[in-house]
Amino acid sequence: MQMIDWNRLNALNHDFGADALGDVVALFIEEMDEAVLQLPAIDGVSARADALHMLKGTAANLGLVALAELCALGEDGLRGNADAPDFPALAGRVRTTYAASRSELLRQTPDRLGVQLHPSVANSG
Repeated sequence: MQMIDWNRLNALNHDFGADALGDVVALFIEEMDEAVLQLPAIDGVSARADALHMLKGTAANLGLVALAELCALGEDGLRGNADAPDFPALAGRVRTTYAASRSELLRQTPDRLGVQLHPSVANSG
């Protein structure tokens, strides 16, 4: 499966411009780093589903398709629309998928999109 939908990011780059997209990516990285780090400690089915929903939406908006799909499957399971996931294992898979997506995003964005990332995120990989 494709990890990042570069067409989505190209569309965002076209709509917002390289400088604004650099800001969006930086904000995304900061928020997602925190959310993914805290995910294993979240208690309660509803709170876990809500956290996955937020992660899914943010990932989908920025073209992180593998992460968005994983979060959607976990959210569906927690909300009773599918088999209930083993949440600690799911949280681990979310962390791993996010780390790989994050790394690819940071590595390829400057060349693919001509977007310069803020040093705070560009050097935090």
